[in-house]
Amino acid sequence: MSERLKLIISSASIPFAFPPQNVDRMLLVDGGLMSNISIGDPIERCREDGYRDENIVMDMLLPYQSPFIMDEWKRDLTWSNAFDYFMRRKKITNYYLNTEEVQRLFRGFHEVNFRLVV
Repeated sequence: MSERLKLIISSASIPFAFPPQNVDRMLLVDGGLMSNISIGDPIERCREDGYRDENIVMDMLLPYQSPFIMDEWKRDLTWSNAFDYFMRRKKITNYYLNTEEVQRLFRGFHEVNFRLVV
């Protein structure tokens, strides 16, 4: 089976239905399982197989509806008012609410390499 075909099949690999694909000594499964199955489970499986956290690489594609854009905070605050501060706080809060699950992963598995987070 060609390498390209294995990569395509791995994107549909769901445990108990379709087996993970072994490509370049990596065991690949569908990343869409993140919200249904704890991302910690595959990391724990890698640990059971003898891999150290710094040797585990995770790629994540996050299907957000739109990209998060934070406006640059201006240094001259002369004309800023309470509403400006409130809106800035609201944007920061929305960012952390939308990415809370991913932020928790980074904190919980700080030595795992999250190579690609899109």
